[in-house]
Amino acid sequence: MIELFTSATAFIFFELFTHPKSNIRKKMPMFKIKRLELYPCLRLHLQTKVIHIHHWIYWSAVLLISIPTHYRLLDSAAVQGFMLGSAIQGFQIG
Repeated sequence: MIELFTSATAFIFFELFTHPKSNIRKKMPMFKIKRLELYPCLRLHLQTKVIHIHHWIYWSAVLLISIPTHYRLLDSAAVQGFMLGSAIQGFQIG
């Protein structure tokens, strides 16, 4: 039951804060450290290229890694539900 709640919470959170048409996203500042942009998506600015990684890609990867490894923090039902909700939200945009 907790997975469903945290998945829905993550879905709503990422819908509000990362959707390209979101007014909240447009008002949020960009977090950038030199060539690494951390919000609203992960971007690494190289000399001639930009490597762009969406939130749903890295949360999906962390979720897939967390299932067989049983790392204590990532093995929590609430955390896995949050990662699943963020991945679902990212998949439904396109």
